[in-house]
Amino acid sequence: MMPGMRGVVWTLLATGIGWGLVLGCAEDPDRPGGVDPCAGDAEGCGNPQTGENGAGGSAGSTSSPSLSAGAGGETALTGTVLEYTDDQFLYVTEFAGEAEVFADGPNGETVLAAYDGANAFLLEDVLATHWGWVGVQPVDSASDLLPTLHPVDTTSGGALELPMARASVVELILRVGTSPLERDVGAAQLVLRFVDESGLALPGITVETSDPTQPILFRDGSNWSDTDTETLADGLALLPNLAAFELPGGTIPVTFSEGTESFVLQPRVAQGAVTVMTVLVAP
Repeated sequence: MMPGMRGVVWTLLATGIGWGLVLGCAEDPDRPGGVDPCAGDAEGCGNPQTGENGAGGSAGSTSSPSLSAGAGGETALTGTVLEYTDDQFLYVTEFAGEAEVFADGPNGETVLAAYDGANAFLLEDVLATHWGWVGVQPVDSASDLLPTLHPVDTTSGGALELPMARASVVELILRVGTSPLERDVGAAQLVLRFVDESGLALPGITVETSDPTQPILFRDGSNWSDTDTETLADGLALLPNLAAFELPGGTIPVTFSEGTESFVLQPRVAQGAVTVMTVLVAP
């Protein structure tokens, strides 16, 4: 356990496999969920940084901006669809099938775009916000791939790379614990990765929901465990079978703590979907 909670929380957004950063000024109690997504124009907000691994396992880099907009207006998003290849939800490969990409419109509606497996999608009439969510799902209902939600700064203009998670991988993780679980097809799965300012996995973070009986699994560098109570070598937590609304879903409060201080995230989750979110806890 590290001494004392770090003072600032950054949330890493899926603007491509390279990270797009939005500063969370955690000490501001007036912000929803205890995490301030900032306005994107504060010093240190919105600076891109590479970190996760790109398609084929090579290091990714932040995409060049192509479209951008001020918060509160409308924007368009472009990008490609990928699929995760491992149980760390880190390595990806190209997805050659058809998929549907979706996001929030400015009036609360859901806007959709098709991905044909080869050409970049173009998702128009998207709400421009520093704290938005973009989802992707396979067109083939029999696919092993699941709808997957990612946090995205839709004002940034960066081309997106949106990976989908595999049902078989999630189900394998749930079966390896001391109390094996079955994936509830009508519930949500939430993956949280905690990292430090260097992008290294952050152990020692506890995670909880409003349900004290909620199981949580942590990855220790080679396997997942359902007996530990905080993040291990990989900084990864999986919260399985969360109650959720139908797609495009809704947010739920999830508390994470280091030492005696706690902060609340508001990840979006949806029935039958996986949400993948990386949180950077910076000094």
